[in-house]
Amino acid sequence: MSMSRYGIDAPGTVRRLSAQALAGLVVGAVTLGVFDGLVAFAIEAFALAYAVVTGSEAALRFYTSTRGKEKLFAAEIAAAGLSADADVLDLGPGTGQLLAVLGRRLPGKGRIVGIDLWRQVDQSGNALRTTEANMRAEGLAERVELVTGDFQQLPFPDASFDLVSATLAIHNLGDREAQIRTLREAARVLRPGGRLLIIDISSMLGYAGVLEHFPEFESVEIAPARGLYPRLSVVRAQRRKTLHLVTN
Repeated sequence: MSMSRYGIDAPGTVRRLSAQALAGLVVGAVTLGVFDGLVAFAIEAFALAYAVVTGSEAALRFYTSTRGKEKLFAAEIAAAGLSADADVLDLGPGTGQLLAVLGRRLPGKGRIVGIDLWRQVDQSGNALRTTEANMRAEGLAERVELVTGDFQQLPFPDASFDLVSATLAIHNLGDREAQIRTLREAARVLRPGGRLLIIDISSMLGYAGVLEHFPEFESVEIAPARGLYPRLSVVRAQRRKTLHLVTN
């Protein structure tokens, strides 16, 4: 049995929502002993509704982090039709949950590389040593290469990978120009015919529109992910096998 330990995405948000839900329950309980009549009913109803809404969001975010995104990512990898020996780069693997999916889905001799700055504000427990321990627990220490680096300046040659993936990672850059530079770097390190897979927060997802203007890609599509919160979307792009430049 694996003893891997994977964190929670946006841990500060999950903690805040959980605290707000608890506060709502406390307010409702205190109201019982202080007020009566319609005032008590109104306060209790509001406090309970507040606790249910914030608690539900915290629970959904927890599920998405611990189970939902893994199931979605595994389904996307299965549908991508990659060879067992494909070379894959994952941007922002955090504690390695999705690197483990890649290791199980691609059992050949290809490279599996994860690059991150290992920031705990993005994922609880996010540290290089944690990810290394998780890969050992998964039996993938010999296959997975972990790199500390910046998405905007990937330390890999052109055309190095058959797939570049990024799950709940690029939006953390915040700055729009930084996100575009990351997309350009992802395109650069993809091999001809390679695939780019992005799973990210729908409300922040303008990546598809950007990628459509990259001449390297022959197809770009976006689809919503169902049943997850925050609402996620999937962007799939395929690099051209040959790049035809138009000249005047």
